[in-house]
Amino acid sequence: MKRALALAVFAFLFLYTGFSTKTAAVAQDEAIASRSAEVDGAKLHYMTAGHGTPLILLHGYGSNGDDLISLAPYWADVLPETEFVSPNAPFACEENPFGGFQWFGFRDRSPEMILGGTRAAATRSARNAPAWNEANHGAPP
Repeated sequence: MKRALALAVFAFLFLYTGFSTKTAAVAQDEAIASRSAEVDGAKLHYMTAGHGTPLILLHGYGSNGDDLISLAPYWADVLPETEFVSPNAPFACEENPFGGFQWFGFRDRSPEMILGGTRAAATRSARNAPAWNEANHGAPP
């Protein structure tokens, strides 16, 4: 068990070192920017990187947009004509009040609640996309 744990820690540190080296070498045109947009009277925070066709990255439960946008420099190599947009979910996370967000509540984990929450989050994100685009480029898509 200790050997497996040590191997896992070593693998994590090895991968982390490789990622942080790449991040430090990111060119200025791949810079990550913090932005906000107002949608339905609510101010939403999101991060962007790159230029081109928008690709919206939606984080998981208890995370935030900062987590996924850090992957943009790696994906930019294979998706060079892409603008990565990584918004925070609209609600503070019930289980992670230290900067985590959620798209919908997760205390009731019934299949109906999860499906309903997922559909509502997809609808909300699709409705917010034009506002993110307009805030970045000055015109709706």
